[in-house]
Amino acid sequence: MSSASVQRPVMSASQPGPAPGSGPGPRYKWIALSNTTLGVLMATVNSSIMLIALPDIFRGIGVNPLQPGNTTLLLWLLMGYLVVTAVLVVSFGRLGDMFGRVRMFNLGFAIFALFSVLLSLTWLHGTAAAWWLIGMRILQGVGGAMLLANSSAILTDAFPAGERGLALGLNQVAGIAGSFIGLVLGGVLGPISWRYVFLVSVPFGVLGTIWSYLKLRELGVRRRASLDWWGNVTFAAGLIAVLVGITYGIQLAEAEETIETVLADPHDARLLGVDPGLPLLLLSRHAYDVTGEPVEWAQSWYRGDRYKFVTRLRRTPDR
Repeated sequence: MSSASVQRPVMSASQPGPAPGSGPGPRYKWIALSNTTLGVLMATVNSSIMLIALPDIFRGIGVNPLQPGNTTLLLWLLMGYLVVTAVLVVSFGRLGDMFGRVRMFNLGFAIFALFSVLLSLTWLHGTAAAWWLIGMRILQGVGGAMLLANSSAILTDAFPAGERGLALGLNQVAGIAGSFIGLVLGGVLGPISWRYVFLVSVPFGVLGTIWSYLKLRELGVRRRASLDWWGNVTFAAGLIAVLVGITYGIQLAEAEETIETVLADPHDARLLGVDPGLPLLLLSRHAYDVTGEPVEWAQSWYRGDRYKFVTRLRRTPDR
């Protein structure tokens, strides 16, 4: 047989690549496990670290969260991070399949560390500081969603099929433990300084960013896909609508309680910042203020807009 007739085997482009776990070496899977576990631990610790530390945080920025009108600040500072991670985790998982899971994971570590620093460095005070913290927490949640969305996929690529259950189980145990560790850290660090509640994540974020950039490798196969934009938008709108509904409901309940207090005891009314001499005047359909001008907004009580009524009532100066 002539050498010209010998056919050399040609590798088809459709042949599968290396099996998961056979990439950089036998120790790589443990590097991936430790790195992704650190990321999941950070993300879950920060989901609960503020629960115990909230009084110290609001005291540090000079805001009373129980004062009428500040309920929105309290709820969004608590829930903003969780809403963002819940909304974006599916989208970032799909983006990891499209552009690389390790790349998205590395970016999540960097974003998380950056906004942890910005959360602790605010120079503002009062309501402005509260809105700054809310904004930074939402952006920190973007980094947390990237970490949570891609950690399991990285482990699936790194571990062989027989060991994936162990790896994913350890990763999830770290996530559950992070929720409890966050409560303890918030209770310990909050009384020392509210800034430490956010600064505690910075060294781990920087370490994780450098470590993942140097050690993690892209073993997964990228696939062309498209995002379900309408699904993500409607999901986000639904969660935000629930949170807004809770916020407005609490404010309306406060309004009802204030009206009852104003009508029941003038002394308690003054403690709430309401002029005790106004209730009977303002609850008249033909109410007039001291200048003789009709108090049109007082009639909002009869139109059912009780929250608007109480809000304007609280803003009325003492006479």
